Amino acid sequence: MKKTRFGCFRTILFAALIFSFCIAALPKRSAQASNNWLAGIPASETGSTILYFPHIASDSWWWTGIGLLNIGNSPTNVTAGAYDIHGNLLGTAAIPLAPGEKKANTAEGLFSGSLPEGSAWLKVTSSASEITGFELFGSYNGQQLAGIPAFSSGTTTLYFPHIAQDNNWWTGIGLLNIGSSAADIGIIPYDEHGSVAGQALSITLAPGGKVVDTVLNLFGGSLPSGTAWIKVESAGEIIGFELFGTQNGDQLAGIPASGSGAYTLYLPHVASDDRWWTGIGLLNVGNSTTSVACCCTRS
Repeated sequence: MKKTRFGCFRTILFAALIFSFCIAALPKRSAQASNNWLAGIPASETGSTILYFPHIASDSWWWTGIGLLNIGNSPTNVTAGAYDIHGNLLGTAAIPLAPGEKKANTAEGLFSGSLPEGSAWLKVTSSASEITGFELFGSYNGQQLAGIPAFSSGTTTLYFPHIAQDNNWWTGIGLLNIGSSAADIGIIPYDEHGSVAGQALSITLAPGGKVVDTVLNLFGGSLPSGTAWIKVESAGEIIGFELFGTQNGDQLAGIPASGSGAYTLYLPHVASDDRWWTGIGLLNVGNSTTSVACCCTRS
């Protein structure tokens, strides 16, 4: 496969927001699963003593996998707290990690096989060393898998740079208030030209409160015509992610929402052959027109 880097100005590239990435799959035993899973997640640049995993999907169709890595030089005791959509703590699990040790398991596995009922997200704290992590969402039939990195901090502005909602695709977004007070939030749809596509949606999230749904449902079953991307403005710190899935349940992808843009971006891998295609999206989050230059490098 060819490897190519793209540089651009004052844009968000939703295919790859950082220089590095990895491809991962967490095995899951299922009699029906064909295990044709593949997911890409951004590589971590730094660690933190607090991580947020904003979504836990655990039902008859979906499972969630959690990965944790101690990047410090000291042993650490990690505590995973499971919270409901209202921000209430439901239970905790203790996870010791040696220096350089990684643990990957299902969300249920982290809690000794019994995830507290109503668990919607996790807050993970490390007592000594910085850690990093990721989560995967997969279907039991082995057809769908998506991954996103764990979050270490929030922001008051988020960009969801791609909305795919039609007969073939659905888009879901998730928002989590990681602050200590309630946050009023505005969800603003834009068309591909940067004009507001329709009336903004206003919601309030309690401390630790979360909302996750398809964009179609969030807007009451009628997404404003021409909606191509969404900007979210909050009175408090939030984190977010989005998932893209096919209506027939065959494909799934996930990306973290971005809190800012950049003048230079790198797309570290382009797959283009008889089996693979690569999609690229660019969004200008600035207030003026910009010129974008793409530079291709062959390895």
